[in-house]
Amino acid sequence: MICSLSHARVGLVLGLMTTQTIGWGTTYSQVSILAEPIAADTGLAKSQIFFGVTLLYACAAVTSARAGRLADRFGGLILLITGSVVFSLALWLMSTAEGLVGYLIPWAIIGGFFHVGLVTSAYAALSQVLGRDAVGAVTTLTIATGLCSSIFWPFSEWLLATHSWRGVLQIYAALTLCFVLPVHVLLWWFLGKRRLDDAENAPSPAPSRVPAHKETRVQALMIAVASLGGLVTVGFGVVAIEMFTALGTPRAAAVWAAALIGPAYLVSRGAAFWLQRWTKPTQLTVITYAALPISIFPLFPFAFTGTALPGWVAAMVAFGFGLPGGMVGLVKSILPLYLFGSNGYGARLGLQARGTEAASAIAPSGFTVLLGLNATGLLGSVLAVCAAAHFCAVRLGHLVIGTEQSDAEAKNNGAPHQ
Repeated sequence: MICSLSHARVGLVLGLMTTQTIGWGTTYSQVSILAEPIAADTGLAKSQIFFGVTLLYACAAVTSARAGRLADRFGGLILLITGSVVFSLALWLMSTAEGLVGYLIPWAIIGGFFHVGLVTSAYAALSQVLGRDAVGAVTTLTIATGLCSSIFWPFSEWLLATHSWRGVLQIYAALTLCFVLPVHVLLWWFLGKRRLDDAENAPSPAPSRVPAHKETRVQALMIAVASLGGLVTVGFGVVAIEMFTALGTPRAAAVWAAALIGPAYLVSRGAAFWLQRWTKPTQLTVITYAALPISIFPLFPFAFTGTALPGWVAAMVAFGFGLPGGMVGLVKSILPLYLFGSNGYGARLGLQARGTEAASAIAPSGFTVLLGLNATGLLGSVLAVCAAAHFCAVRLGHLVIGTEQSDAEAKNNGAPHQ
């Protein structure tokens, strides 16, 4: 049984890491590189092009809760199969766009199925197959979203040397249909189907750590922290290249500097994999939002003085931002599982995603507009949002500490857990 669980963990995590990396890279990440050729070919403004990401997150916010409930009911792996087909069709449709409407419709389709083909369904699949052992697997899987930009920004730039932006999107559509879809089908056949057919050997569910009378407050703070974190990391991630070039970094250097955000995600989440043995997710959240604003401080002197930003400073900022930025995505994924357990985990993720996706919908266009007006104002806005997120994280930590103390006292007194 232990060997079976070990094999299931390795196969499931490696498979989902691969498909999630491709899924994020071919949808969310590609616009940072393709925006310029799309604008040159179609005559659309860059703000209109980045609005596609805004529309993605807006549609994802509307459908996320439903996707979470469907993942709990039918299994996350079966939803991932559906999402793969839809993503492939949407990417091909985007490659044929001639105007604004034709360009935005595929983004709306991807957004509507975002939590079917990515995120919620993938994390729900881990909790359904692995049960109480899923927390470590979720931590590992979050590495995928950190790697996507590091892989697909340079890869997209390389493809543009020999293909049009339309050709690049068609390649991504084929990759999704011919590789991602079969992997999801195989994972469902060997793990998702087995879970349904072998109820006797189903894994033990992860327990809830929050009593009923604190659920509303804990969930509200959890959503607030995740939403503010998404606002910062999504917005900065989308405009990083544009910000560096606006501050005077050559484009080629800006692309490679921004690509360091992904390896930093990998480093921080790898460290978190080991730190979780000694540090609770609530403590990691507080540390993350204390460290996040520090990374962008080196940009302020260049924004104030107008001095050109050297590539090495841009690289330092990108890597420094990616360290706590990677933790933002991690704690957003593991907090619902750690606090509320694996039963209904998909629904919790979907409900949380309403706030995070709404914030993420504002970020790309909002950050682009702010950057166009004043880089210093954008950086100041990032600091303000980080401060608000840190306050909510501290408050959440205090609530959970109180819960753990109450639970310990109840256990010592022989009282049942509420």
